[in-house]
Amino acid sequence: MFHRSLLALSLVAALPAQAAVNNSDPKAILEQVQKNVTSKDEVGTLKMTIVEADGTKKDRTIEVRRKGGEGKQRVLVRLQSPADLKGTALLSVNKGKESDQWLYLPSSKQTRRIQSGKRSAGFLDSELSYEDMGSASDTKVASKVLRQEKLGDKNYVVIENTLTGESSYGKVLVWVDTATYLVGKTEIYDKAGKLLKETALSDYKQFDKGPWRAQRLEVKNVQNKRSTLLELSNLKLNQGLSDGEFTESALTEGD
Repeated sequence: MFHRSLLALSLVAALPAQAAVNNSDPKAILEQVQKNVTSKDEVGTLKMTIVEADGTKKDRTIEVRRKGGEGKQRVLVRLQSPADLKGTALLSVNKGKESDQWLYLPSSKQTRRIQSGKRSAGFLDSELSYEDMGSASDTKVASKVLRQEKLGDKNYVVIENTLTGESSYGKVLVWVDTATYLVGKTEIYDKAGKLLKETALSDYKQFDKGPWRAQRLEVKNVQNKRSTLLELSNLKLNQGLSDGEFTESALTEGD
C-alpha cells in the first residue's frame, strides 16, 4: 500500500501491534500494518488545501468511498466543492496487478479512462497524482529495512521500497512507529533518484474501538515547492457498501 496510495495513507493508520514483530523483516512489518488497517469499507470527507509556492491557497472538499483491500480494492472520489468543480469524480478499481481509473467531468458530461502513462499527473491540480489516488499499476516492489531512527520521543523503523515497472516513482521510504505500527511519514523519490515528495501523518484517532485513522496528511513537493494538506472528517466504517456504488455509471450520480 505504501508504494502507490497516498490517499490510503490519509485514511488509514494502525492499531497497536497484537504480537511481536521482527523489526528486521520488512515484509513482517508491512504485513502487520496491513493487518491492523483492514476494514471492509469506509466513507469519509477530506478537506484538501492546495498551497502554491508563493503561499496562495485554494480549497477542495471531497467525499471518498472505499471498499475492499489490497488484492481487490475500489475507491470513488467525488468533489463536493468548489461549485465550479462539484460533481467531478474519479473511480479507481484494482484487481491484483490490474488497475483501471476513470475520470468524470460534469462540465463536458463525459467519462474518460486514465491511461497508465498519464497517472503521474496531479489530481485537481494538487500534489496527489492519479497514481497516489489508489491506482495500483503493474509495479514490482523490493523492500528492505534501512535503519532504526528516533524522531522526537518515538522510535521508527525505516523501510525502503524500490519500485520497478509502470510506477512513476523510483523508491519510497516509510517510517513505521515500532511501538504502535503507525506510519509517521514517507519520502517519495523520482526515477532519477531525487527526492520528490515528503508526507507527514498526524492527529490519529481511534474509530469504533478498532482502527485508528490519521486526521491530517500533508504532502510537500520539494521540487516545485507546492504542498497539499488533507484533513479527514465524518468517517464511517463498515457501512456495507455495494459493488454497484463503484461503477462507471456511479460516477455521474448526483450530477
